Amino acid sequence: MQIDKEAQNRLFEQLQQQIRFLRDSCGLYDQGRHEEAIRIATCLRVLIHQTPRSTSLLAHLDMQDIRLVSTVSLERFSTPPFFFDGLCMSTNNSFLVPKLAAGGQRFSLTLEEWWNQVVMYIDGESLTRKEIVLTAANKDGGAHVDEVLPENYHRLSDGFFIAISQDGSVTNFRGHHLSCLRQIGYEFLTSPSTSLIDVS
Repeated sequence: MQIDKEAQNRLFEQLQQQIRFLRDSCGLYDQGRHEEAIRIATCLRVLIHQTPRSTSLLAHLDMQDIRLVSTVSLERFSTPPFFFDGLCMSTNNSFLVPKLAAGGQRFSLTLEEWWNQVVMYIDGESLTRKEIVLTAANKDGGAHVDEVLPENYHRLSDGFFIAISQDGSVTNFRGHHLSCLRQIGYEFLTSPSTSLIDVS
């Protein structure tokens, strides 16, 4: 459907605003406000998620042919759990942190390939970017809160690394979904198709 120039300009301003929101939330995450990763998910949902009843902002602007950077190896690890290459172990080997540019690997994918790419396995259960983003946005506080989260996402958020101290006490490290979302935000913002959009 054709839209007039005024509507086109308004939609492009919305695109600029969503990218500013995304950059701001990534910056706050890097300052220690890790809960901002949920806002990253909400922005990405607005930008990308397309349904029969809801049109994504990129679709409104006829920008679904863009290509996005993936920091995820196209190869599969043979032994689960599989973490995408944009994440690394922390120095104390207890939780995951986003590697951002330090990951080294960069692959160019279509929007659909990027959105649906499997980026993690936990005990044989896979998670795509789409699943992580939409669960965070639709069920885990972005725009709505559900009583029960999908099991694979719950495992990711609830933590699957533990530390056992000398006195036998156990610490469970949580929040790995937030690291995933920060890295996904990094991928979107540093893709050539989006990094050149003027949001000033």
